[in-house]
Amino acid sequence: MRYLIYGYYGFGNFGDDLMLSAIVAAIHARDPGADILVKCRDPVSGLGPGVRFLEADRIMEQKRSSLARAAAYLRRLTGAVKDRDWLVIGGGALFLDKGRLNRSLVLMWLLVLRARLAGVRIALIGVSCDLLASPSTLWITRRIFRAAEFVAVRDTFSHDYARYFGRADAVLCADLGFAAPGLSLAPVLAAARERPVIAVCLVDYFAPVAYASTLEPDPARRATFLRACAALLDRHAGSADFVYVALQERIGLSDDALYAELGGAARFTAYRALTSLDSWHALLAETDGICSMRYHLALLAAAAGLPVTVLYHELKLAAVGLMPGVDTCTVADFVAGECDPIAPLLRPRTPPEARADRLAGQAAAAFAWIGPLSA
Repeated sequence: MRYLIYGYYGFGNFGDDLMLSAIVAAIHARDPGADILVKCRDPVSGLGPGVRFLEADRIMEQKRSSLARAAAYLRRLTGAVKDRDWLVIGGGALFLDKGRLNRSLVLMWLLVLRARLAGVRIALIGVSCDLLASPSTLWITRRIFRAAEFVAVRDTFSHDYARYFGRADAVLCADLGFAAPGLSLAPVLAAARERPVIAVCLVDYFAPVAYASTLEPDPARRATFLRACAALLDRHAGSADFVYVALQERIGLSDDALYAELGGAARFTAYRALTSLDSWHALLAETDGICSMRYHLALLAAAAGLPVTVLYHELKLAAVGLMPGVDTCTVADFVAGECDPIAPLLRPRTPPEARADRLAGQAAAAFAWIGPLSA
């Protein structure tokens, strides 16, 4: 079979590329002769044979009018999808609007329409919905959900949305990343250290950047947020060491930008770029707790039994807060001084439970549309 995988891939985002590796492995396990084409910005390494890349997202960075970019992007995708058997949309938080029409969803809907006209089957797997406030976004998202032959969402909030969109048959699965080959979620036991080591991952959420459709650009709120972060780190400097973690560098939410703005080595004992499973496993052994604005870092750490606080700005992070051992704090409450996301990480903790097999099994439910495992 021929597949086109559509998602946020090849942007140097550890979590998204982890999900991609799970999708590709699941397809190969059930369809060994699969012809897989991945829509991406840059090719992603380590996916094995039978995988090609459609670097369409580079078009959206060209110095042309937004309309010209969108038209060229859509031509590239619609030209590719008509020769496929399946359009696979997912995983991740692809359905969000920040209160305004999300143009990427318009392009996705047009691609879905072209796929339907060509008789291409559609699977929506491991996706999630943020709070959708724009009537146009709700209309488009409903139609994308209803156009899919198979729908699997990764959290209960999105499951409610799926039912609202008329998909009572939607499967509730775990995040696709839990099915990634080579991922270890062995329970992490507290190491004997003189001082606890807390990993901190922040995103430049209020920065005016090219990908502002996923952010809330506001220079004044950004300055207030940075002051609150600096004060938090200084408040706990006497009781813990801090390691800064970036899941994406120099693009997108630019985790790395805030490391320098918060003083770099003056406030952090180390900087860690999470770029591979090896770097993830090393981070698990190095830290005693994690404060994260990044979904996959918080999710995987909680699943491994580390204490986690999520500073949440999107519904997907609130969903992580439902997991055992996870504390939550909204960005608004944090900036207002109404919560301290580090304090819960410094408390004594109970031994973690093993969750790896259960979560991997739940993630596998997202691949039921492909068929049984190959013998």
